[in-house]
Amino acid sequence: TNPESITGQLVDTRDSNIYYVSKLKDGNCWMQENLRLGGSSPISLSSANTDINSSFTLPATITNWTETSSAPMLYAQDLQDANGLYYGYYYNYYAATAGTMTSTSATQSICPKGWTIPGFVNGVEGSKSFADLFVSYGLIETPSSQTYIVENGRQILSSLPLGFSESGYHDRSGDTPYPNAGGYYWANAIGYSYYSTHAFGMMFFGDDAIYPQGVLIRSLGAVIKCVAR
Repeated sequence: TNPESITGQLVDTRDSNIYYVSKLKDGNCWMQENLRLGGSSPISLSSANTDINSSFTLPATITNWTETSSAPMLYAQDLQDANGLYYGYYYNYYAATAGTMTSTSATQSICPKGWTIPGFVNGVEGSKSFADLFVSYGLIETPSSQTYIVENGRQILSSLPLGFSESGYHDRSGDTPYPNAGGYYWANAIGYSYYSTHAFGMMFFGDDAIYPQGVLIRSLGAVIKCVAR
């Protein structure tokens, strides 16, 4: 049986949004659509309904993105891909991880309770990582160095996992979103020590330029792909 055929629906009790979910080839259950939590007013979140340790207030959506080192920000959009799946909203790292501003990787996110944002690499920053997922789809990893075999500088994959789209990003300043400009997804890990303003994420451009261990500046607007804990 194709694991991607095992599909259900998740109702987010915080705003009643409905997401299609599927068990993918890595054995984990992933949202097919990216998170689209947010509105014209702030939303109070708690550990009863969100993947957080206590409480967090998600700010209202904005139209003019201001580059900052610590303020959570999000941008709403209702675009869909060719399969009718929503691209999701853009969040900076501080919004995606419910205000995480420490020197260690995030232990929480704004995913619904029971779901979380992916880790970095299995055995390094936790399991359920983009790297492990894409390896299960044929990306070739060199275990000793956690790098990837490339062809002409690109990491080759025959097809993308179900639900992954080039949803784009929001520039870290100004009012310009860039939908369809590649896929930019947050992970829970901060960047290396010399990347004090960065965090890890996954980037891809089509199915032949894939970077499951990319580094994104934390003030960038990227999307959230939630995976079941």
